[in-house]
Amino acid sequence: MSYYALTDSDWSWDDEYEGRAVVVHADSPEEAVKIATEKHLQEFPGAGGITWKVARLNLVGFQDASWEDDNKPVYDEFTHYSGGINGRPDTKALPHDVRVAWQHIDTAPEGVEVMTKIDDEHGERNVQSLVKRTRIPGETRPMFWYPDGSTYVYYDPTHWRQL
Repeated sequence: MSYYALTDSDWSWDDEYEGRAVVVHADSPEEAVKIATEKHLQEFPGAGGITWKVARLNLVGFQDASWEDDNKPVYDEFTHYSGGINGRPDTKALPHDVRVAWQHIDTAPEGVEVMTKIDDEHGERNVQSLVKRTRIPGETRPMFWYPDGSTYVYYDPTHWRQL
């Protein structure tokens, strides 16, 4: 399961109920749309339609912020859920990225969900969990797939690390 954020506008946050995100936990983008639509219908019943924009989230956690009458926020430390909503909070002092070293993509294990990224002269990007699958090892090139197996990515990661 993954977290998905869905919105019915252009991701601009406002107070008029348009542009706010609905975050759901689902097995697929299609299931996320169904869950978000049901939530929308509960809040805004009546005839209509909606076009959802969907984003799959690759980071799950929480962070508290509080303030007094002076309106100066104080932030607690961000806590990762290393296993998603079903995982336990990561209570180690260092962030997860610092505890596990990135390795060259050629050494990524086959069939195991790992964190991947592109890190080249254009910077670090496309950080997400993927699974390496090779149809015919030694003959065909490996492809990197979403963990649910729904599709492969249209780029080649350069680095990987354990989740």
